[in-house]
Amino acid sequence: MYVNEVIDCGDRSVAGYCISKRCRAQEAAWALEDACIKCFGVLPRGDGGVMVRSDNGLVCASRLYRRLLASYGLKQVFIHPHTPEQNGVVETYHKTFKRECVWQHRFATLDEVIRVVGPWIERYNTRRPHPSLGYLSPAAWREREEARITSLTV
Repeated sequence: MYVNEVIDCGDRSVAGYCISKRCRAQEAAWALEDACIKCFGVLPRGDGGVMVRSDNGLVCASRLYRRLLASYGLKQVFIHPHTPEQNGVVETYHKTFKRECVWQHRFATLDEVIRVVGPWIERYNTRRPHPSLGYLSPAAWREREEARITSLTV
């Protein structure tokens, strides 16, 4: 089983994901579309100035994935090969995901994975405190930042 995630490096949330039996460019594209719909309410068009940082794996470097990013006006930035520290937010998330979710279960079916991982991601985004966010959840941190920005513009 595979979980393709799109992580927001600002608030550390899982912006979108796709759980499947395969790890192809199509599943990564579905995770990206899920993130776009959740973040923007629609699939973006044009240059929104949003960057998507990727490793150099086959999925992210695939023609399908690169074309999808371009069609949405998203800019893809690759980390340097063999430097996972350049994608530290994602690497930290994966360590947490494995430790707190994956390694706690013995999944037998895709339905089991969906039943466990979806609610775990929801808790991760809304209730789990993050040291890098001042021990706030991604949702609480985003809410605080939006209130701060709103107070600055009023």
